Amino acid sequence: MIATGGTMATAIMLLRHQGASRVYLAAVHPVLTGSAVIKLYRSGVEAVLATDTLDKGVSTVSVAPLIAKALRS
Repeated sequence: MIATGGTMATAIMLLRHQGASRVYLAAVHPVLTGSAVIKLYRSGVEAVLATDTLDKGVSTVSVAPLIAKALRS
């Protein structure tokens, strides 16, 4: 879960400072309050990918097939 993005922004900056040429971020539950997405991109993340457990602009991975499978079994 990523809410404000502060911890992840710090981690991204540290990775970039240590020489990472690209940093990608993946989240299962993207709360992303306020300006969290902007904060993440300003810290140097290449892309933010997340599931659609919450409908956000970065929600690119659907959990619907997993939920459907669980309901069928």
